[in-house]
Amino acid sequence: MTTSKVMGFVQVMVVSALGLPTLGNDSRAALAFAVPADQPPVIDGALNEAVWTTNWHHRSSGMVQLHANDKLADPQTSFLVAYDPQQIYFGIRADEPNMSGLVLKENRPQDTWAPNPSSVEVFLDPGARLSEYYQLAADLTGWRYDGRQTDSKWNSNFQVATKRGSDGWTMEIAIPWADLGAPAPRIGEVWGLNVVRNREGGTIAASTWSPIAGDAHQPGKFHTLILGMPAAFLEVCLTEFDATNVRLRGELERLGRQTGSGGVGQRLAAADRLRRELVLTAKQVTANGPVSEFLPMFQRLQTLREKYRSVTEELEVLLAICQTNAGKTEASQ
Repeated sequence: MTTSKVMGFVQVMVVSALGLPTLGNDSRAALAFAVPADQPPVIDGALNEAVWTTNWHHRSSGMVQLHANDKLADPQTSFLVAYDPQQIYFGIRADEPNMSGLVLKENRPQDTWAPNPSSVEVFLDPGARLSEYYQLAADLTGWRYDGRQTDSKWNSNFQVATKRGSDGWTMEIAIPWADLGAPAPRIGEVWGLNVVRNREGGTIAASTWSPIAGDAHQPGKFHTLILGMPAAFLEVCLTEFDATNVRLRGELERLGRQTGSGGVGQRLAAADRLRRELVLTAKQVTANGPVSEFLPMFQRLQTLREKYRSVTEELEVLLAICQTNAGKTEASQ
């Protein structure tokens, strides 16, 4: 499944029969923010708690067809992620023009892959490490599946509930952090995330948020989930970059006029200019703006992170050479 990189996040909202806004336009984005939950939502499928209703404009959507990632899915699916110290939550709204056509067979075997057609799969990669990810799935009858990578023997105590309306259905999911092997969440933490919706009609009717080209088990293609809102994430990143800049300048001074240090110094100066530009730009990021407002900033943060990573690697090599030469000088005396 491959998602198009359209960055628009147009907030054209129509209130549906379920009481939640339905997207009227493409709202694709390559990252999502998990909003802090002051009060944990009641897992009843209704999505009527404050954490959902007051933050729904931060939802993600723009699902694309499972096997044709360059085409938007129709009908669409939207989701919002929230968290507190105990759990991570998903509020999902699935538009469905043919509610009477849903297949809802009860008593499907749990923890084996036997969902009803209308179901949701959530893929989470803690820390975006690509080495260990989790799959949690549920359908409208309460059937559940959980696995670590493709191992279905792993089990979670996640909760799920659904509610059906005249033009769609909603789902709430609560997953304990402890089940995901994760400590208490930290603001600014970055995870890999994908959401897949299955529907009557087989895989041709399925949709995905991330560009996985039909194979859901590709953590390298998951999109990005950030814990906390843009302003908080920016503060964490810029604080980290400031400390990195100070550390690298100190290491550069230790090198003195060693061969190669001039070029590294120029690249560090270029990174510092970008850092200072980002500090000024960060003041323009609105606390409650749509994700699309933050996407250019996020991309520049990634660019700056890569610049500092490159400078760090160069300095490590030069410092190692410097230490080796110093050792040889001492040995010859």
